[in-house]
Amino acid sequence: MARHAFVSAAVAVAASAALVTAFGPVGAAVAVGTAQETVVPATYRSSNLTASVLYTNSLAGGDGAGAQGVFHRLEGHSRAVWTRYSDGASFDAPSAMGGSTFYNSGTGSDVLAYRYGDGRIDLWNAVDGTTSTVQVPSDQSVYGVFGTTVATNQTVTYADGTTGRIKRLLTPGADGTTNEVTVGGAPEGMVLGGPVRGDADGLVFRATLDGSARLAQVDPKTGQVTGWTSAGAHQHVRAVVVRARAVRGRAGRGDGTAVGVASPGVALVRLHQPPLVQ
Repeated sequence: MARHAFVSAAVAVAASAALVTAFGPVGAAVAVGTAQETVVPATYRSSNLTASVLYTNSLAGGDGAGAQGVFHRLEGHSRAVWTRYSDGASFDAPSAMGGSTFYNSGTGSDVLAYRYGDGRIDLWNAVDGTTSTVQVPSDQSVYGVFGTTVATNQTVTYADGTTGRIKRLLTPGADGTTNEVTVGGAPEGMVLGGPVRGDADGLVFRATLDGSARLAQVDPKTGQVTGWTSAGAHQHVRAVVVRARAVRGRAGRGDGTAVGVASPGVALVRLHQPPLVQ
């Protein structure tokens, strides 16, 4: 209705201008040679703004969806944007904080990771605006960043000359240092691979046990294995940690299927597509 009124008014003004041109001015005289300004209404946009959730594969970390907001790319913004669920307010993420080449990755939380070529990882918390830092040792390689936990892999040589791989979990310390725990607590015979998914509350690692591929849940704070799926769930490598009460609704919508219970109250769910922000 507002646009119709705007167009009608524009037509009326144009008609009046035409009459003045044909029959001369009405009322006050118009000076000869005075420039006449033509106002052209702005063109209406025919499409919505484009945006995409900041999503990464399991080798880089979690997706951009957190508990209170979501990181995404938004048309017209050169940096990642965090939008709060409660009121829709959006905030540009900070620029790079110095150092060599870097890129952003989601963490499955309200934290955005800035990964630099020198092993430094800055973690910006969009909720409170604080930044913490993890320094990855030069002899460790990064699997991904999940919440404020950096999962790494380290190759070690044992006394008998054989080599093995140790999984580490790094977190920022209160005094600017980096805390480190070793992933452990797996049952005898279980061999852990790398993480496939994770968020601020839990990590899911590939594993093998008794000749069968499994998915193992790891507590990011302690590094301890707290549960694993039964044999036969090995093909479902894209999984997320969800509370058991959410499994029925998620599976019922057709976007996920429960593949095993890792511990009481927690289930592993295979997703048929990347998680959607709702």
